[in-house]
Amino acid sequence: MTDAWMNRFEAKLDRIDDTVTRMDTRLTGVETTVTGMATRLGGVEAEQHRQGVLLEALGDKLDGVTEHVIDVRERMGRGFAKVYRKLDERVQPIEAASRHFASTLATRKRPAAKARARKPG
Repeated sequence: MTDAWMNRFEAKLDRIDDTVTRMDTRLTGVETTVTGMATRLGGVEAEQHRQGVLLEALGDKLDGVTEHVIDVRERMGRGFAKVYRKLDERVQPIEAASRHFASTLATRKRPAAKARARKPG
């Protein structure tokens, strides 16, 4: 009876050993998968860092462009103000001369129109 019992006990131990071997194989597979995932994660982190650096550089460039656009806008505003002042300076005398000419012309037309009206036709 002890031999049969020992044989069954050894068979159970062999099954346990086989189970442990299968579990060890599976754990090795899991370790390989985890190592692969860690490597991918390292690559993803490196890519995120690279993108962060690029994004920061892009933000700096956009800030520079914005400052430049503001500067150009201010210079253009000053330039247009000068142009409008010069136009006003030149247009005012022209308007005054035009009004004077129109009034002179109007006074000359009146006597000629009255003279034509007096002449029997």
